[in-house]
Amino acid sequence: MYGSNRPVPDRDAEGHARPSRRALLRSGAGAALTVAGLAAGSRAAVAGERAAPLVTGGKVRNLTGPAETGRFAAPWTDLGIPARCPDGSMLLVCGDTFDGGGVGGPDWRAPVALRASNASPGSLVIDGSVGGAHAAGLVPEGHDGGTTAIPSDVFTIGSTMYMHLMRGVIYRTHHSDFWRSDDNGESWQYLCQWPGTSATGSSSRRPTRSRTTDTAMSCRRPSTAT
Repeated sequence: MYGSNRPVPDRDAEGHARPSRRALLRSGAGAALTVAGLAAGSRAAVAGERAAPLVTGGKVRNLTGPAETGRFAAPWTDLGIPARCPDGSMLLVCGDTFDGGGVGGPDWRAPVALRASNASPGSLVIDGSVGGAHAAGLVPEGHDGGTTAIPSDVFTIGSTMYMHLMRGVIYRTHHSDFWRSDDNGESWQYLCQWPGTSATGSSSRRPTRSRTTDTAMSCRRPSTAT
């Protein structure tokens, strides 16, 4: 063994040259940098493969507001769920809708339907409503005690449109119900409902059509519509 005060010989027992400490450190650092570079390059390659193309866009136009839909007594509205109608027009089913000077004004209706005769996204302009000059409530809803009827989905299958509504005081679902239209959304017929305590009573769930009949739905149908 060699003491700390004695130099380490520059050759080993078999006479081979022994590398210096400086050379070892230099080669070790080089190897570490090489490994780090490879790892960084690998990460960059993976990141490049995973990078999604940047999607950009911009506002086209306002669809609702006093200037756009005030002539249909619907200057203040929300949601506007779009559904292409069987006749090719676009129906935008809106939630709480008011006339007057602002949200909470007179003539509270929900839901209402505004229509664009040209359904092309780049040319979408509201030029009509269900009800004509006064957008009418699509279903019976008196707003007693602050209840409302909020659309959560509207879709078209063949020549029939379907609408799912959340009913009750907002954020407290009493029940949700399901409606159909066979005239491009001009009138709606009640189908059935789910209680608010069931999973399908939530406004986030879409009901499904029966495979056997057109109107037999997987929900409860009370004796009268509510």
